Amino acid sequence: GFRAAVASAGYSRIPVLDRDTLAPKFQLKVVGLIHVKDLLLIDLVHEVPLKALMPLIGRQVLVVDDDRPLPEILDEFRTGASQFAVVQSYSDDEDCDPFIKHVGILTLQDLLNTIIQDDFGELDVCIEGDSVPVAPS
Repeated sequence: GFRAAVASAGYSRIPVLDRDTLAPKFQLKVVGLIHVKDLLLIDLVHEVPLKALMPLIGRQVLVVDDDRPLPEILDEFRTGASQFAVVQSYSDDEDCDPFIKHVGILTLQDLLNTIIQDDFGELDVCIEGDSVPVAPS
C-alpha cells in the first residue's frame, strides 16, 4: 500500500505539492512537508486528502531566493525551524506577467556537503616538510 511505497522510496521527508493558480500553466509549488514517521500516526483505511492532513502533520518549509548567499541560508537552517528549503526564482517571461516559481529543493545536508567540498576542494599534504596541493579523489 501507500506506506510500503513511501518506506521503500527511502526518504524521510516528502514535499507536498499544489498547483499555483497564479502562475502560467498552473505550475506546481511546494506548500508543505510531511515527515514519513508522522504518517504512522494516520489511519489510512479511509482515503484522506492531503489538504486535510496538512494542518495535522504538515510542516512549513523555508523558502529562499535562488540568488541568496549560502551562509545566510545556513543561518536560517541553524534556527532549527527546518532542514529543508524550497528554492524560488522570479520568472519574467515576455508572454505573461512576472511570477515566482519553485525551481528546486535544498536540504541542510546538501548545503553542508557544498561547504565541506569548497573548504576541502584542494587539500595540502605535507611530504617531508614540503606542502604539496593534492586534488581530491
